Amino acid sequence: MRRTAFAHWLLCAFLAPSVASAANYHVSASDGDDANPGTAARPWKTLARANAAVSSLKPDDRLLLRRGGAWSGEILAIQGVAGTAAAPIVVGAYGPESEARPSIGPGRVSVTESMHVIIRDLEVHHSPAGPCIAVSHSGHVTVMNNLVHHAKSNGIAYHTGAHHTVTVGNIVHDILANDGISIHDANWGPKPGPVGSHHCGIDNLQPGKYREDAIDAATEASQFGPAAQDIKIIGNRIHGARLAGIVVQHQCSYTWVLGNTIMACGSAGAK
Repeated sequence: MRRTAFAHWLLCAFLAPSVASAANYHVSASDGDDANPGTAARPWKTLARANAAVSSLKPDDRLLLRRGGAWSGEILAIQGVAGTAAAPIVVGAYGPESEARPSIGPGRVSVTESMHVIIRDLEVHHSPAGPCIAVSHSGHVTVMNNLVHHAKSNGIAYHTGAHHTVTVGNIVHDILANDGISIHDANWGPKPGPVGSHHCGIDNLQPGKYREDAIDAATEASQFGPAAQDIKIIGNRIHGARLAGIVVQHQCSYTWVLGNTIMACGSAGAK
């Protein structure tokens, strides 16, 4: 996959080995046991067991799923954790890189009330409700190098209170409702809320089949908060959205849309 220099730097920085003091927790669908301590030699088995350990994650800790494994009908819920800029919490994969990404599906990944978290190297698909990867009330979240497809609604979504996000190097396709990547106010339900500011979408591959737009950034000022600003959409490759390839609408401000390749979209390339 072609990458910009910035995307390459992100991958090198975030995939670097952890320091000795970090705790690494391992989950393997094939040979794990929830009674194990979660080490590489004796991993856990289920995402439910992993979720039970999330509250103990500290800066630079890693929660890792075994490549080649599959978890069906489970949700990985990252809630209430805080890494730091220098030592983010990483949720990702372990095992030979020649094997397939860990597969969560039907299932989803959610990040709520958390700071400085990286979600990487997963396959998340066939979400039973809502996005495959959803981020809300969280900041400094990076979603990178994931395969996301057949989402019930939105592939990767940043909604109420999501701010300072980076979406880089993901493959997103077959979104059954709404958009491939959504940076959008939650303007539905009993508690609507604005999305936060500062979002980057870089070098994502979006090969087709979006019910609406491939990338949709939509926000406006309301009684719940100001409109988002500072959104950068750079170097993405987009094909086959039913509506537009890239949409920046409502009251988004300070927005950069640069170097994207957009083909065969229904209503517009970008608007």
